[in-house]
Amino acid sequence: MTHSDSSKKDLISSRFIGIGQFGKSHALEGEVRLYCEPALSPLLRIGALMYVRQKNETLPVRVLSVRQQPGSPTAALDRELFFVKFDRIQSREEADRLRDHELYVLDSPEITTLLEEAKHSVSTDYTGFVVTNQQQPFGVVEGVIETPAHLVLVIQVENREVLIPFTEPFIHQENTVDRVLYGCDLEQFLEI
Repeated sequence: MTHSDSSKKDLISSRFIGIGQFGKSHALEGEVRLYCEPALSPLLRIGALMYVRQKNETLPVRVLSVRQQPGSPTAALDRELFFVKFDRIQSREEADRLRDHELYVLDSPEITTLLEEAKHSVSTDYTGFVVTNQQQPFGVVEGVIETPAHLVLVIQVENREVLIPFTEPFIHQENTVDRVLYGCDLEQFLEI
């Protein structure tokens, strides 16, 4: 590798962030399988500009459609599977040429925020947190269930377990210092 090749690679790696890796093609019209980093999957949206690096060329592509494969991240890659259609990939042959290549986005403050949120959510153990409902004590978190969509809290309420999605508007604020989760309208989950 020459010095200029090394400089180009450094420039690419400093400006772009890899968000996923392509698998085999999925359809005749160029839809591809993309194994995406879970923390960065919100970047996969219609109209988003992304980049594919092939050989010494960076190809800009725009997302035309995206859908997630239901289920948990693949165990081998710890990534979520999406089926994605890009504007410049029109055939199965073009899609197959992407296999094992990375998909990139330009580095931005949004990416930094997503990575920080992912680090925070993974590092916080919610077991033992007190859950309130409209500022009144509701229960205590016994455990957390991870789903592809969001976390689900297992809360001990009196003598039973209640499952509450860890999403707004149900859980709208957390205090990690005092170990409190602030909820709203949680009584509806007692009826389930």
